[in-house]
Amino acid sequence: RKVLALPIKKICTHLAHIQKLADVPEILRKSIVHFFEQYKALEAGKWVKITGWEGVEAAQQEIEDSIQRYQAK
Repeated sequence: RKVLALPIKKICTHLAHIQKLADVPEILRKSIVHFFEQYKALEAGKWVKITGWEGVEAAQQEIEDSIQRYQAK
C-alpha cells in the first residue's frame, strides 16, 4: 500500500488547494500510477499491481495502522 502525502502550505503553497483525491489533477494521478507500475520493471521477478485509489480516510487509517505495527515491534 502507498500513501500520497503532500507538504504543508508553509512549505509548498502551490499544492495547498489539494485536500482530497479529487483535487489531484488526473494527469498527475496517471503519472503516479505509471511510475508505480514501472519502477520494479528492472528487477527480475518483481511487479506491482495497481488496484485503484482510496480517499483521505483510508490514508489516515493506513498511517495509524503502520504506527501501531511499528510500536508493536
